[in-house]
Amino acid sequence: MLFRSRRSDGGSPVGVERGSVDPGVHAVNTQVERLGHIPLRTGANVPLRRIQVTATGSVRGIQWFDEKWLGGSFSLSYRPKVVEISRATLTKTKGAIGFQGVFKGASSKLKLRSYGLKLEDLDHVQGAPVTGEIVGQVNLDGNLEHPTGQGQIRIIKTFFRNQPLGDSTISIHETKDRTEFLRSEEHTSELQSH
Repeated sequence: MLFRSRRSDGGSPVGVERGSVDPGVHAVNTQVERLGHIPLRTGANVPLRRIQVTATGSVRGIQWFDEKWLGGSFSLSYRPKVVEISRATLTKTKGAIGFQGVFKGASSKLKLRSYGLKLEDLDHVQGAPVTGEIVGQVNLDGNLEHPTGQGQIRIIKTFFRNQPLGDSTISIHETKDRTEFLRSEEHTSELQSH
């Protein structure tokens, strides 16, 4: 699965504390009892054949794919065999990434978009003498262990040691036989004249 952590210590994939669902069960029971149905028992195992769980919230100080994020927000729903993320955002000091998708086996879809994410804010780049902004969108389809996809990622306003580098673009295209990654660069005239 795409969001599985690669941690070896067995910890939570997103590094957040777990809590009791008993207050939520109590709130549901109050409403269910009003309708004259048999309430759930706390701590009970509920068959998930006909259940839908919807969650909306925010997080602080999250780690995702070995990258620390200041926070984020999400809205998702779960049904057996389907998880739908209607919106999710992870934020850095400047910029964010957003994603939405439907996870449903071989017919899964995931859309990732960068919103002014600064290259120098990424943990893997911090301290390097490079700055820039990541913009673009990538769409992934199919089994997300081995997806197909299309989209474009641009690194703009790029500087190395305070010298402009120009913009770089990576385009992702699907062909009948393979996924192609095409890279192009736009050099600034100032850099070319040196």
